[in-house]
Amino acid sequence: MPYKNILYFTECFYYLCGWCLYYFAICDTESILFKYIRRLPDNKKKIECNSRIVSSTHAIILSFFSILYLNQTIGYNYWTTFLPICSSFGLFDLSLVTMNYSIFKKGYVPILVHHSLLVFGPLLITPENSHIIAQAFLFEITVPVLDFNWYLYHTNKRDTLAFKINSLASILSFFFFRITNNCYLVTQSFQFNFKIQFGTFAFLCLNIHWFLNLIKLFIRQS
Repeated sequence: MPYKNILYFTECFYYLCGWCLYYFAICDTESILFKYIRRLPDNKKKIECNSRIVSSTHAIILSFFSILYLNQTIGYNYWTTFLPICSSFGLFDLSLVTMNYSIFKKGYVPILVHHSLLVFGPLLITPENSHIIAQAFLFEITVPVLDFNWYLYHTNKRDTLAFKINSLASILSFFFFRITNNCYLVTQSFQFNFKIQFGTFAFLCLNIHWFLNLIKLFIRQS
């Protein structure tokens, strides 16, 4: 393995420890978030809820700095310092989902594919293809919206205006940031190597799958 890859995964290990500590802090009954978590049903308030909080935190970090990079507010070298955060989260969340397979088994295969791309995808980044991958990271903007919708649904807020607005926001944001954006990235990927083409196409398949499920859920809840 090249030296830079060893260095990269060493950084990932440190961030992985950070994600674990963050997760355990959320699990603490004295944490600030616990009063909101305890409103959930018992079968949702532990593993799944805590996993979604970590996932939303990762999504905010990754999408925020990718937006800064795409707007040329930060440079390539600074932006790449955040990539181990992405890979370490993918490894952390995939480990958590695997250890709790009985909870996540319905969507395990898509999660496995998605998180494998998160773990190893950043290793393919070069200055030449960095913008297309940074734009792919904008997929993550939808995660906090979807997770908040999940929270409202499981805390019996389905009849509230907030839930209805957020449900619509989930559909629209997913369509714009994941489907439309991903279709554009597939067309742009042909100027790069097969690995980039495969990655963008794999994400498109995942995003279409999740979008169809989201539409079905939205119709059922309406």
